[in-house]
Amino acid sequence: MSGWHKQAELKRLDDALLKAAETNDDIMFLSELDGFFAGLLVCPDMIPPSRWLKEVWGGTGEPTFDSLADMQALLDLMMGHYNRVARMLTVPASYGPVMDEDRHSGQVIVADWVEGFVRAVRLQPSSWRRLSESDDQEAIAAFSFMLEIPLAGTGKGDLDDVMAAKLIEDASEIIPGLVLEMNRFTKSLPFEAPGGALPFPANLPGGPVRSQTAGRNDPCFCGSGRKYKKCCGAN
Repeated sequence: MSGWHKQAELKRLDDALLKAAETNDDIMFLSELDGFFAGLLVCPDMIPPSRWLKEVWGGTGEPTFDSLADMQALLDLMMGHYNRVARMLTVPASYGPVMDEDRHSGQVIVADWVEGFVRAVRLQPSSWRRLSESDDQEAIAAFSFMLEIPLAGTGKGDLDDVMAAKLIEDASEIIPGLVLEMNRFTKSLPFEAPGGALPFPANLPGGPVRSQTAGRNDPCFCGSGRKYKKCCGAN
């Protein structure tokens, strides 16, 4: 576990996600959320929270909470974790994913983390062509191996049985290196802001992404795309 992550912070976020799951069946849990954030942050293009928050809730875009305060508290915890992952990726030696362990065997469970990463890729697949169609063979290999992990052992991947078994065995150890290889590629890219906007991609050093309280006519911060007063602000 990296020094950037404190057990108390992870527990607060984990507890808040578990509580939110009582009214949001498909919400991401901690390991999947960590993989999702890693995927967002090493994506060659910035994906704003207004695009990705609905994925955290399960794709519906309209989460249910007992109160607006509960939702705001969870958003604050999530953005805090997002920013810690972002900071780790500016100091690569400090990076470490958050993965669950089997309580009985002690084996690291990579499936949820990888599912989160893949969901980030699926959110904006066109952005990843900047990597897959580049001349950077190391980054391409890292991306390909990451996408192979959930397919290994299913007969649907490109690896033979021996390589697939090896990938499954070593996945928890190689994932940090794969993330850092893609991170290196992404941080080497010139950022092209649409419409002449100031360049501030999520995966470059800068100020933290903050959780804000929306005005009544602002887009709701849950990611639904509706105005706040007609969405969570109506509760």
